[in-house]
Amino acid sequence: MDETVVPDKIVIATTTWHTPVLSDIPFFAGQVLKVLAPAASSKSMFMAEDGYGIRGNIPRDKVRITPEVVDDDLFLIDCNKAIAEKMLSDRENGTFLVRQNPQEPNRIVVSAKFDIIFHFRIQKHGTELYMLNKTFRSIPDLIFACSEEPLLQGKVLKSWLKAANHPLPDTACPIVSRETFRSRIIAGPMMKATKSYNCSDSRCLRIIENSIYEILRGCKDPKWLIAKDSNGDEGYVPLICLESYIPEWFHGRLDREKAEQLLYQTGRDGTFLVRERTQNPGSYVLSVWCPDEIVHIQIQFQNGVLVTGSNSKLPTFTSLFDLVRHYQSEGTFWTQDERCVRFLFPLTCAEASLPGEIQQMDIGSIDLYFDALEEGTEKVSDIRVMVLGHYGAGKTSLTRRLLGQKAGQVESTNGIDVYVKKCRVKLDTGEWEYISQVDDEDETNERLARLIEKRASPMDESWVSSGTASPDSFAKDVFYLPDDDQTLDTAKPGIIDNRDEKEILQQNTGFSTPKGLIFHQDGISTPDSGKNSYVSRTECSNESMSSRAQNLSKKQLNKIAEILQKVDKTGKTGIHPCMVSVWDFAGQYIFYATHQLFLCPRAVYLLVFDLSKPLDLDLVDEDFPLYGVDMQSAKVSSFGLLWLKSIHTFCGTVPGQPPVILVGTHFDKLEGSFESKKNQADLYFEKFRTLLDKSPLLKHIVPSDFYMNTLDENSSIEPLRMAILKAAEEFSVKEIPAKWIPLERALLKMRRKRKLATIGNILRADKANEVSIRNMDQIRLFLRYHHMIGTIVYFDEEELSNGDPVVLDPQWIIDAFKSIITATKFCQMHAELRPFWTDLKEKAILHKELVTAIWSQDGTTGFSMHKDKLLQYMEKLDIIAKPKVHSVESGSLHDAGYYFVPSLLRAGGSDRLLSELEHKQNRSSALCIVFHEGYAPPAIFHRLIGASLNKWPVMEFDGHPQLYADTAAFDLDSYHSFLLRIAGNIIHISVYNLCDMELEYAHCDKVRRFVMATLKTELGRYQQTSPYTLCVQCEESSLKSVTVLSCKELMEKGILPCKSHGKIHSVKAELLLSCWYSDKFRNTSTGTQREIWFERTSSESRYRSLTELDLSRISKGLGANWELIGVALGVSQAQIDQSKLDNPHSVAVQIFDVLMKWRRKLPKEATVDALIQALLETQSVHVDWEVVKNVVDRI
Repeated sequence: MDETVVPDKIVIATTTWHTPVLSDIPFFAGQVLKVLAPAASSKSMFMAEDGYGIRGNIPRDKVRITPEVVDDDLFLIDCNKAIAEKMLSDRENGTFLVRQNPQEPNRIVVSAKFDIIFHFRIQKHGTELYMLNKTFRSIPDLIFACSEEPLLQGKVLKSWLKAANHPLPDTACPIVSRETFRSRIIAGPMMKATKSYNCSDSRCLRIIENSIYEILRGCKDPKWLIAKDSNGDEGYVPLICLESYIPEWFHGRLDREKAEQLLYQTGRDGTFLVRERTQNPGSYVLSVWCPDEIVHIQIQFQNGVLVTGSNSKLPTFTSLFDLVRHYQSEGTFWTQDERCVRFLFPLTCAEASLPGEIQQMDIGSIDLYFDALEEGTEKVSDIRVMVLGHYGAGKTSLTRRLLGQKAGQVESTNGIDVYVKKCRVKLDTGEWEYISQVDDEDETNERLARLIEKRASPMDESWVSSGTASPDSFAKDVFYLPDDDQTLDTAKPGIIDNRDEKEILQQNTGFSTPKGLIFHQDGISTPDSGKNSYVSRTECSNESMSSRAQNLSKKQLNKIAEILQKVDKTGKTGIHPCMVSVWDFAGQYIFYATHQLFLCPRAVYLLVFDLSKPLDLDLVDEDFPLYGVDMQSAKVSSFGLLWLKSIHTFCGTVPGQPPVILVGTHFDKLEGSFESKKNQADLYFEKFRTLLDKSPLLKHIVPSDFYMNTLDENSSIEPLRMAILKAAEEFSVKEIPAKWIPLERALLKMRRKRKLATIGNILRADKANEVSIRNMDQIRLFLRYHHMIGTIVYFDEEELSNGDPVVLDPQWIIDAFKSIITATKFCQMHAELRPFWTDLKEKAILHKELVTAIWSQDGTTGFSMHKDKLLQYMEKLDIIAKPKVHSVESGSLHDAGYYFVPSLLRAGGSDRLLSELEHKQNRSSALCIVFHEGYAPPAIFHRLIGASLNKWPVMEFDGHPQLYADTAAFDLDSYHSFLLRIAGNIIHISVYNLCDMELEYAHCDKVRRFVMATLKTELGRYQQTSPYTLCVQCEESSLKSVTVLSCKELMEKGILPCKSHGKIHSVKAELLLSCWYSDKFRNTSTGTQREIWFERTSSESRYRSLTELDLSRISKGLGANWELIGVALGVSQAQIDQSKLDNPHSVAVQIFDVLMKWRRKLPKEATVDALIQALLETQSVHVDWEVVKNVVDRI
């Protein structure tokens, strides 16, 4: 722009410009501003004033002097191609208008209708116009000439639509402040409608409240903008109806630690959020979840644009919205240091507020949960208390005291005792109330009452204060109810009063009918109860009241009315109790393998010590002396550390969470006065804390300790209860779909009578509820959620879909396992069982004959009746594992007729085998999983053994299966075997060719992917920060002296020094890692390692049809240029574009939609082979082959 511009000169923005600098004025292209003076801060800036009276700096290079025709009523300055076509569409031929060309300021456009609409671009210089080698002094001269002669492609202009005759509708002027501009750098061109607007002028867009619009440019009149809606339609919109749209992925001012906490909860590669820095407001950070870390990229505002680094090759953006939109379309993000980061899933503020269990699910399930929330929500407060500690610490007595029961003489817990929702806590007073089974439904009544109270409005306060409407009258007036305690099982269907249901509810309760609850002749439903339901509305209307509302007795309705009567003048019941569940874990080491299944981050942990037993005292497990050899002589402190490390490893995503409270029992057994005892107890816990110094484990410990006497029922229990409530404040409250409430109650009632339930049982229970879910997908989501929080056991898998797929009481499975390992006397007394019992004790082999005999003892447990299903669930939970064995006749693999119990394996692997393997020449380097805090959870190693048993046969050496608590070897094929070994905090994995032939790297690659996927499954339930580092062992290390190097660092740098073994030498990545990552290091003359891998894949795997789950997993492994895969598979470009249009906010969903279109179009051809061939041929597509290979290999 000409620097000689003088004050009061009018300029027009040539481009959109957003800025986080408060002294600057952001603007849209086309917006008119008034120059006031040169900016004092920079020669490249002007001081200016916009149309709203806001003053600030603007950049010289983004504005120009307004054209001389701006004030000419003949010229439409604020008119683009789409608006011009709207104005001309219903006009006669020859009608035209003259407008500005937004992209080319030195041209004007004549838009004219001649059957179709033409746009003629005319060169302009000053006031003169040039066309066909002719010069015209002004627009009227040009138009006159074109109306006399057919100068425009043989066309003659006739009727002129002039600006003076087509003003925009009158609208109010919006109030714009400097704060309004702050969000422009975030939202960019996107604005949200605050109210609806409908105008008869065809040039104006129809505005729908809460809809999002993209601003294309500003107008001369600051009250108007030109925008585009979600359908692609363009037109004028009044600014007074709009506000800046804050994208769902922008989390406001957020510190680094909190951002990592939110991202770690999702556990999805490619999940991202954008935040404003707390230390430097106005600057922003892009935070992205990667498998091994959270990547934080600073977004800087330089030279009027946003950049993500100093590298000139990186793209620039005008707003955060444009930045995110760009990288979402790419699917990947290249950092300044040239690291490729997947960029797929925006973490919305709404998703971040979801329960952690829901966040762990796939994208489709999260969307389904949002759908459920839209139909009604309720905030519930639940606390899970986990009582842990060494054997005989007094955990069970403490549990009984917490629940308000007498401790007395109690037996030690074997396994886990679970008390689900056995205490109701009034948060305003802190009072704990024990709940018997009979009162389980009271909580549901209160929650239903809160649902009515929350979604209704008080209509008549006198009803509340006067008490003229009794609970009895409420129940009788709203529902037809019989007298006494008769339930609706035998009641006449329908509502007895013919008045409007809303009127009845208002008159008798003071509330209007809650939104989402509609009273029908067949009970209560919701507006969408028939949508996507498993029963039709016809079926619903024909069913009897007894089947729809069998749980609504007069007593229950009276209870709801009583609760509603407690409403105060503010319209709040004040009844929001917190439900407490307590899990009492056995201290015997034998049960630790099952304990890991129930650890979760949303809990308060009580770590219990017997104060009369010193920390350095060796504890002997007298109940199970033959098992857990490595913990038979562990110290009291070792058990405490074991629990803390387990909590941190499995659940410690967020620093300091979950909280752990130290509790000392047997305080009265200490010697001396009370003060002396207290000092001894303080010193006891201080010694334990000293063991945690310089460790993140210490952050879990709550800074308050508690001491209990042996028999005193009330000793310190109230302060402990209050400490539990305080520790749970951050996670106790969560929002759940309101429709889930009745089904929760139904399952609680069902659990009293049975341990297993079919999907059919659950559907019928839901159908009978007064408010039902009535959607199969929602019910499966409900079951998966309750499986994750530990109230049921449910696997949504095909092999478990028939029969009894839902275990209503998880403790039943633990009790079944406990009954086996505690049956010593029974088995010793029966001669036929002694060999089986010996195998279990010495070899960890569990025979079905032994299970049958033990479970047949007591017919009341249901173990024997459901034996096969119980074993199947124990296998799914990795408590037992069914090994593979070679068939002598066919040579193929099949299931053995027995199980292994990994947690019962003896330590002490074969030193002779290790020595033999160490001297093998054709072996891989040793891949090492190095766990942090010096602790590798034994349960994780047991899971690896169990998963390996399900896939490969155990290697035999010297006639003995090589399966121990610390070492396990498996055969991969006739020549190759792999070894798993745990030592200290390291799990070692090595692959060997036993015949001194060339090692096939494909085996190493598959074993690595299998191990990493198993670890992700076992640790990824709650723990999203990797509690380990993947390393490789230096080739000069030995079994006794291990030196490891980080795989990631070695791969990035190519070579690293090793300073162990008494010398300094170099270690090359290709030498140590090529066998584990063959795709990255090795190609051959016959093709890439990927091609070789796929050629060696079995025909069964290659030509199997891809399932919906397969395609869902693969969609998360594709990135930039993914559209080419769709084209290669035969999906049209139009179909691909439609998928992108239908799913604008998720690239992964777009990819999945396209793959599903391919599968529906060619169901017989949608095989693994077809997809892999397309991926191999379309090399420009970014593919995460780890994901793809795992799908093909069914890992």
